[in-house]
Amino acid sequence: MVLVLVLAGLPASQASAAPRSIDVRISVHLRSDYRFSYDYVDTSSPDCPQTIRASSRVVTDMPTVRPARFRVTRLAANRYAFFKRGGGAQRADRAIDMRADMTRSTEGGSETPCYGYEPYPTVQCGRRSWALDSRVGIGRGSFFVGPEVPAFPSIQKVMEDDEWRDGGCGYDSTQANEYITASYDNQGRAKSPYLAPISVKRLFRPGRRTLRLRDSHSFTQGYPNQLGGGFTEVRTVEVTIRKLR
Repeated sequence: MVLVLVLAGLPASQASAAPRSIDVRISVHLRSDYRFSYDYVDTSSPDCPQTIRASSRVVTDMPTVRPARFRVTRLAANRYAFFKRGGGAQRADRAIDMRADMTRSTEGGSETPCYGYEPYPTVQCGRRSWALDSRVGIGRGSFFVGPEVPAFPSIQKVMEDDEWRDGGCGYDSTQANEYITASYDNQGRAKSPYLAPISVKRLFRPGRRTLRLRDSHSFTQGYPNQLGGGFTEVRTVEVTIRKLR
């Protein structure tokens, strides 16, 4: 299958000299650092006010398992296509084989004069790993990476991973999927995907064979001192592109 991407065109003088196709090997390292905090007194029940003080953290490190080889071809009308090349025991047909290593931790709980102190759950805190397929591409001056969870090595494993992420670690137990989701901040702006700036000219320019790209984006939703609490997520992307010819 072919992914065709529309990009800004090269100047005519450079386009005539540059090759129409190049082979590249790509490896990616992604990271999501999610931090939740909640410091609030809920007085909706005057006879039994609830004091909530809690924090949690989810760090998801996503390294490349096997770098993938692609052929980037310049087509007509300033269009480019990514062709995934075989070899290297690749699992995914169009994506880079990666892995998610997630670590979850939490502190705190709630306290009321009626029931005393109740800590939030920790039974599913800790560390767990699973496979990722990450599609890559170039558009509007950015190199983008889209991680997805494949049905690998079995549906049973995927279901067990889902169950682990869906609860049992802190007040915000259900937020462990923020590393891969798109949500909106306090001003209604969408969370930035995993992006790093790139120049197509550099990719096709003779000489330098290795391009290293890096960028990070932060995202905030809610407020720690308001009902429901708030979190901040920092997403980091590092990409290494090595031109093979």
